[in-house]
Amino acid sequence: NSNNVLFQVGWMKADDQTILSLDTRVITHNPRISVTHDDKLRTWQLRIRQLKESDRGCYMCQINTNAMKKMLGCIDVLVPPDIDDSKTSGDVMVSEGENVTLMCQATGQPTPRILWRREDGSHILLRNRLEESESVAPSVHVVKSLVGAPVGGNAKLKCDVEAYPSSNNYWIKDHEENLLNGSRHYIHEKKVYAKVIMILTIFNVTKSDLGGYQCIASNTMGKSDGSIRLYEVKVPTTTTTTTTTTTTTTEISTTEYIFENVAAASPRTTDFDMIPIEEEPVENWIFPSVAPASLELETKSSSAKVRDGRSFACLLSVMLFIFR
Repeated sequence: NSNNVLFQVGWMKADDQTILSLDTRVITHNPRISVTHDDKLRTWQLRIRQLKESDRGCYMCQINTNAMKKMLGCIDVLVPPDIDDSKTSGDVMVSEGENVTLMCQATGQPTPRILWRREDGSHILLRNRLEESESVAPSVHVVKSLVGAPVGGNAKLKCDVEAYPSSNNYWIKDHEENLLNGSRHYIHEKKVYAKVIMILTIFNVTKSDLGGYQCIASNTMGKSDGSIRLYEVKVPTTTTTTTTTTTTTTEISTTEYIFENVAAASPRTTDFDMIPIEEEPVENWIFPSVAPASLELETKSSSAKVRDGRSFACLLSVMLFIFR
């Protein structure tokens, strides 16, 4: 200023008057707090890292002039909602007709709004001590929003409704046609405790029945609706195809021989048994090159025995002659 008097800038927390900094020096022992100063821009900044819920509140910047100058800045730290399990009721077992109290404690900023629902998501009607229900607008819950049925079959659509006083319930199709009981539509309701189940049954479904349906409930407190779409389920058709196969079998008559060779030079007898033709691959036999492939050879005649080497050689010669 004109008198060359230096003034200092300080930061403090307004709620409890805690001094945080003076000039460029941090007074508090909180390591998350720091100050910065830009002499050219003549700005002073208070910085808080890693904000905590305890940092919520107003902070004051002041200058030590004769008439103190100050300015406030407030911080609101948002905290996501969380249920405190230690202060919330767990599973409770009571006898029918008894009273029960359930507790739910939640934390967060802003203060969380706690809603009670049944496990299936349905609404809970509130009652006062005189056992008179408070007026509640209808609540419609659709369990199955897509329902499939084949053409010619039947379809059943359901909606759950809770309301007090009792609601006026009805069905419409494609937001236009009001459905009534008849030869193809059956509408009825089932009451389960405080809940009413609306049921629409469609007989002999046709193509024109496919589309959107709305279950609507209304009372003096309001109106609610739910939507269900009916689609066609294709029924697979089975086609029977008869195939006639003609098989031509070629038979070749031959004779299977079992040879028993007795060596003249040794008293030891060695038996040579031929492998049955059914177990031997056709391509391993010596056939003429023009012989048809994959022929099944069947042997029918009885076996013959050759007692000496000359007869054995003679018989082999006869077979080779035949094959030529």
